[in-house]
Amino acid sequence: MAQTVAFALIGAFILSLTYVPMITSMVLSKKVMHTDNISDKIMAVIQAFYQKTLHKALEFPKTIL
Repeated sequence: MAQTVAFALIGAFILSLTYVPMITSMVLSKKVMHTDNISDKIMAVIQAFYQKTLHKALEFPKTIL
């Protein structure tokens, strides 16, 4: 019984790496129009703040260290 479960898990793993991506690439549309939603806008603000802070920190490496 343990071998049967192991074989089923291995088969499912192989199937998930080969068959599922192939079928989804055939079924899903390739024409995707992306519009920014609220999470994209929040991440843009966070990244801008991070970039500004990182540039200021790199001006004073000894102080930061």
